[in-house]
Amino acid sequence: MSTLSIRPANLTDLPALSAFMESQGQDRCSAAYLEHWYFQNPSGSASVIIGEMDGRIVGMATTNDHIFEKGGEEVLVGMPQKVLTDEAIRGQGVFGRLHAAAEKACLDRGVEMFLTVTNAASTPIFIERFGFRRLPVPRMALLLPSIGAAPILSEGWAPHRERAPNQDIWRMKKDAAHFSWRYTQNPLKEYTFLQVSDDNNGGWVVLHRTHRAKLPISLLMDMEPQIGGTATKQL
Repeated sequence: MSTLSIRPANLTDLPALSAFMESQGQDRCSAAYLEHWYFQNPSGSASVIIGEMDGRIVGMATTNDHIFEKGGEEVLVGMPQKVLTDEAIRGQGVFGRLHAAAEKACLDRGVEMFLTVTNAASTPIFIERFGFRRLPVPRMALLLPSIGAAPILSEGWAPHRERAPNQDIWRMKKDAAHFSWRYTQNPLKEYTFLQVSDDNNGGWVVLHRTHRAKLPISLLMDMEPQIGGTATKQL
């Protein structure tokens, strides 16, 4: 059996990495998207680890890291994104080795904690094998369509006013650089920007148009009431 070699990926690996992901039935994996999502993250911290056999990519593990803040304190949080192995070599421990390499790369960069959102299949793996602990599950709200539409702003638009962080809660740092990277520079162009005007209760919202169970939906990604307004009235 060929020996598995594990190393960090670089920009020149992205076309081959994209092809590998597509061969394993993945989407959202063009070379341009991978470069944007991992290598242009304004935190300057991400892990893209690849496993190779005979010069061919057979696995990958990634994290996309973000700065979280509370009061005046900031910490770098590693957020595991994807662990993928070639279907032909699954069950041989490659998954765990790739994830361990991604975690080590994070710790070497100064990551202080890890946070991930898992599904039913991966939850037992992260808890039982990787030592993660379960946090309270957030609830998702559904808003039925209302009559009337807010104007859609240009793709290049991004909010210019930073939100003051809650002094008692850890939250992801979302400054102008983050918003630009997360939404307006995203090569998939999958976000809709809306400006809401209603006396002092207006502001802006960012929606992600997608599908769930073949039904078109819009996920509320971010929102910011204008000065003097409230998020509740805006929503």
